[in-house]
Amino acid sequence: VSGGTGNYRYHWSTGEKSKTITVAPMVTTTYEVTVTDAGVGGGFECSFTCDFTLLVNDLSCEISGDDRICLGESTVLTAQAIGGSGIYRYQWSTGETGPAITVSPEEDKSYRVTVTDLDENGNPVCHTVCTYDVSVSNPTCSIIHLQDAACEAPGALTFTVDGGFAPYRYEVTT
Repeated sequence: VSGGTGNYRYHWSTGEKSKTITVAPMVTTTYEVTVTDAGVGGGFECSFTCDFTLLVNDLSCEISGDDRICLGESTVLTAQAIGGSGIYRYQWSTGETGPAITVSPEEDKSYRVTVTDLDENGNPVCHTVCTYDVSVSNPTCSIIHLQDAACEAPGALTFTVDGGFAPYRYEVTT
C-alpha cells in the first residue's frame, strides 16, 4: 500500500486484520483485503479493496508398466500426469526424459519420475514425484528324481522350480 497518510487498517476476507497473512489453501481460493487509510484528524477515511486468486495446482502422476519381469526382459514404464496445466516435463531417475522409458533391470529396482507442470512460457509452476518398483526374477529348475524309461515302462521325472512368479506353467519336451 502506498499513498495516503500511512495510517492503514487491514481487513482480510479470512477475518484477519494484519498487514500480511499466511494461507495454505487446498484448492484455488480468492482472497480479498480492504485497506482503510484512517487519515489525519477530522475522521476522514478512505478505503479500497483488492482481491487476488491463489492458484493451487493439483498435480499428481501415475506410472504403468510390467512390475514383474524375468531376468533379460524389458518393460516400458509410462508416466501419466494428472491435473496441472497440461504442459509437462518428465525427468526419470535414469536420466532419461519424456513420458515413457524402456528398462531392463538385472535385479529388483525402483524407478522415479519427476513431473514438472509448466506455464505457457515453459516456466516451472510445480512438480510431483512418482515411484514404481520392478521385480526381476531368475527362476531355476532342479531335477530331484529322474527314472529312465525301461522297455515299455514309462520314465519319471520329479523337479522343483525356485524363484519366478507363481502361478507356473510347465512344459516338458522329449
